[in-house]
Amino acid sequence: MHDFEKKTKVWLEYKDQSLLGKGGYALLSEVHKLGSLKKAAEACGFSYRYAWNYIKKLEKSLGAKVVESYRGGDKGGETKLTALGLKLLEEYRRIEDFIQRAMSDDTGWESLGLISARNYLSGVVEQIDRGDVCSKVVVNVEVPVKITSVITTEALNHLGLKKGDRVKAVIKSTEIMIGKQ
Repeated sequence: MHDFEKKTKVWLEYKDQSLLGKGGYALLSEVHKLGSLKKAAEACGFSYRYAWNYIKKLEKSLGAKVVESYRGGDKGGETKLTALGLKLLEEYRRIEDFIQRAMSDDTGWESLGLISARNYLSGVVEQIDRGDVCSKVVVNVEVPVKITSVITTEALNHLGLKKGDRVKAVIKSTEIMIGKQ
C-alpha cells in the first residue's frame, strides 16, 4: 500500500483571472508586516522589479489599488496595504485555513463545524438490510445497546460498510449518522 500525501493549491480569481496564490499572498503579507515593497520582495526571494510588476498587474486586474506607497521621510518611505489589499489577505487566509483543517482532520465535517452533532457512540455493524435507495444498518454499541440508522445506499456504498466493521453512530436531533472508524 502506498502512503499518499494530501496537497492542495489555493488561489483567488476575479473575472476568470488568477489573482492571488501562495507567492502573492506571501508578498502581500510581507508588505503588511514590513511596510516596504523592497523588503517584502527580498523576504520572499523576489526581485523588486518582479514584485512591483506583480502588484501593478494585480491592481490592473482589480481596477483598484492594493498598496499605497509614500515617498521620503526619515525612514525612506513606506508601503501599506489598502483596505482591498487587506481583504485579499484575509480571504486567502480564511480559505487556506479552512482547506488545511479539512485535510488534516480525519474526523470529517463535524470538526469543521459544518454539522452540529455532539453525541458519538462507537460500535460494530451487526446487520445490513440493503435497499435500492435506503439501507438499514444495525450497530451493536458497547453499552450494550443496538442502534439502527437508515442511510442512503449511496452512503452505504461510499463508506464500504460490511458486517463486523467498527463505526461511530453520530446522534443528531433528527437522525443517527454512520461514519466508519
